[in-house]
Amino acid sequence: MNRGGFSWKRLSGISTAKSRISRATGVPLTKSGRQRKVGRIVTGGGCLLPSILVVCAVAVLLLFIAAGCGGSTGSSPSTPAPSLSADSTPPVTSAAGASGWHSGLAKITLHASDSDSGVKKTQYRIDGGAWKTGTVIKVKGQGQHEIVFRSTDHAANVEEPLARQVRIDNRPPTTFAVNSVSVDKGKWITVRYKVADLTPAAKVAVRVSGSATKAFNRGSQPTNKVLRLRFKLPVGQYTYSVFATDLAGNRAAARGSNSITVRKPPGPPPPMVEVTETGSKYHYPWCSYTNETPVGHRMLTVDQAKAEGYTPCSVCNPPG
Repeated sequence: MNRGGFSWKRLSGISTAKSRISRATGVPLTKSGRQRKVGRIVTGGGCLLPSILVVCAVAVLLLFIAAGCGGSTGSSPSTPAPSLSADSTPPVTSAAGASGWHSGLAKITLHASDSDSGVKKTQYRIDGGAWKTGTVIKVKGQGQHEIVFRSTDHAANVEEPLARQVRIDNRPPTTFAVNSVSVDKGKWITVRYKVADLTPAAKVAVRVSGSATKAFNRGSQPTNKVLRLRFKLPVGQYTYSVFATDLAGNRAAARGSNSITVRKPPGPPPPMVEVTETGSKYHYPWCSYTNETPVGHRMLTVDQAKAEGYTPCSVCNPPG
């Protein structure tokens, strides 16, 4: 017996458990004590069978406690890690914010997913530059740019690179009122205009100011192309101006303008009269006097005849 030294039973708790059971049941811990206990029961005339059953039950319980204390370290078994070799599918990455036109810094957000081993990293590059790790891409600079991105999972599966176009226009469009117009009242007015811009289309409005006002909202129209607009105006002096907002939201800082003139229509042509080299009067062409003069006839307006000193004929009475 090792009373003062190291004891595995004491360390594992078996001795303490046995002592508690002995006190609770009255069964001694040592073999000699149990023999004495049985001897007293037998010699005392008591029933032996119940005592034997108690002793057997205690022995089984002690064996169970010993097996439990000795075979357990107090920690639960660990769950084995999933096998990475079973993952052969690469991640899937999407990009948000790349579409459309941007008027300044473009911010694109990448989102990668992998349902097996999980995403390890996401990489991108801009305009063929070096690969960088991250999920937020910032692109700047006038013009069109290309971003390429990919993701890698923990099983070393690499996604096939994906590409997106990022378009930036931080400059306002320029508008042109190409031609000036001068027409008679009642005639169609045709103006020509143009919007110059990096984006392929713009929202366009043409406004007329002057003796009267008009506004023509043309909606989305192609840029970098001469366009036409027809309308009518009353007599007067006008200016037409072109306004534009491009697809990136930039508004034209200065508007192109030009002039429109609408004139009164001309009156009827003045009547023509006839003069002769020998006469001093001007006549209607059907006047009998002119018929009597075979040569030297000229056709003039009344004003021209007066300017040359002719006077109205008293026979045909042309306007004086």
